[in-house]
Amino acid sequence: MWPLRPLGEVSQPFLGLALNRQRPPEQGAHEVPVVSAKDLEDDALITGPLGTVLVDPAASYQRYRIEPGDVLLVARGATLRVALAPELHGALATSSLIVLRPGDALRGTVLAAYLRGPQGQAELRSRIRTSTTTQALNVKDVAALAVPIPDAATQHQIEALYLATEAAFLEGLAEARFRREMGSAVMNHLLFAGSEKGRAAAGGQP
Repeated sequence: MWPLRPLGEVSQPFLGLALNRQRPPEQGAHEVPVVSAKDLEDDALITGPLGTVLVDPAASYQRYRIEPGDVLLVARGATLRVALAPELHGALATSSLIVLRPGDALRGTVLAAYLRGPQGQAELRSRIRTSTTTQALNVKDVAALAVPIPDAATQHQIEALYLATEAAFLEGLAEARFRREMGSAVMNHLLFAGSEKGRAAAGGQP
């Protein structure tokens, strides 16, 4: 059995930026992309197009910037989606996400694989706090979660498998979306063509 360590010891967990608490930006503000819970679909990060927010260039948002290899965890709701962040070119995480920035002891791919798995999901669900309106995780509870730390060789194996299955999943997702869009276009064409035929049979009356 692999040794267990608190997640807060092997990663840097933090909550994303609360956009509704930001003051209106000053003159010269610029747009930056943001990633929120809605951008995680079936444990995959859907990267385009991302939303944007105006930020004050004088303020520091560096702590909220997502780096490649960060693990993104949906902080609210009953669906505990987890995704590994690719290069997002300075995108900020919003407060609907908890970001886990792995340290040297644990690869992000291994952490994501654990949190997606049945044991990791059960551990996360046991830490959900429920109020009258929401279900949410907080950073302190997530940081206390004990995670297994495999040796370097096993982590390398897990990472290779994770990346291969992730690539296959995203490829299949893109193909499924394409087929759905094509099917929708054909169905709309048939519906439209049927309407045109009906109007023609009625002598051109709408």
